[in-house]
Amino acid sequence: MSGVLFVCTGNQCRSPLAEAKFKAMMEEYGLTGWQIESAGTWIENGFPGDKRALAWAEKEGLNIRNHTTQRVNGKLLNQHDLIVVMEKGHQEALRSNYPNLNGKIMGLSELSGPFYDIPDPVSLPDEEFEEISKEVVNLVKKGFNEIVNRLMKTQNSQEKKTFPSL
Repeated sequence: MSGVLFVCTGNQCRSPLAEAKFKAMMEEYGLTGWQIESAGTWIENGFPGDKRALAWAEKEGLNIRNHTTQRVNGKLLNQHDLIVVMEKGHQEALRSNYPNLNGKIMGLSELSGPFYDIPDPVSLPDEEFEEISKEVVNLVKKGFNEIVNRLMKTQNSQEKKTFPSL
């Protein structure tokens, strides 16, 4: 199964919000069949989402209530055709540790413009936390078509490999 993995540092704010927004948009457009997940580069498995992220998501109609953190690993990365990161540091770390994934890793901002870092809001005041949350959701909206197109291209190329024409 192909899909997209959203990656941030702690998998408690940015990547779960991106995952939830992308899933909501898939549902809105009647798209199914892709595995959509999120993970963190620097977190252990099983922690709940950030309380402010949970409250903000609920206010925005996004569901991350049952989210628990998961740490990036090779198996998880290989299960997805596209890995969408929040910062250049995430991209560099993944490319360094998993060189076979180089063509699969993109920045969230890069899907709709130039690549820039989306800062980790965990230690920021509430107002900045909310601004970053809005930015993540807006970037998912802007990059939605690009993500879907990339997943469809990957799916089509896999189907061609699986079912060669005679």
